[in-house]
This record gives sequence, structure tokens and C-alpha cells, in this order.
Amino acid sequence: MKENDDLIIHLPDLSFVQWCEERYGLNRGVYNTIDEWFFLNGTKDILKRRKKILHFLANHSKECRNGRRMKFGHGRLTTLLTEYLEVGGRG
Repeated sequence: MKENDDLIIHLPDLSFVQWCEERYGLNRGVYNTIDEWFFLNGTKDILKRRKKILHFLANHSKECRNGRRMKFGHGRLTTLLTEYLEVGGRG
């Protein structure tokens, strides 16, 4: 994890979500879904969860081009999150 990322994970909640929206075009609803999914799948520590969120988003940032929002389609987000954990998603 880069030093800048280490600072980002310590932002207040709203600032962190806004940063994700600006960087990845991620809306609050999708962020909440990703955050909850990692929580329900064992990542209880908020800092570890944020690291995983950033790593996951960086791996899928190609989904967001030319300032557009990330779009995953029906059920695709859960599939990508599951695949991320199966291949040893870190953060």
C-alpha cells in the first residue's frame, strides 16, 4: 500500500466515500454495498476493510473511464467481490 493510501484510509467516513467517488466514480450506494460485503465476509476492522476496498477498486478501475461512474450490472458486483476473495484479495 502506498503512503498516500495509508493516509486516505484514515479520513473521516464522509471524506473517504467522497474520495472514492472522485477517484473511481463510485456512488455511495455501491460503496456501502462493497463495505457491507467485506464486513459480512469477515473483515470487521474498518482500516483493513478500507484497504481492501481501495485494492478492489484499483483492480477494477478500468470499469470507470472518462470520468464515468463504475457500473457493475445486476449481480456482477457480488461475483467480482467473491472472485476477489477467492484469489486472495489483500489490502
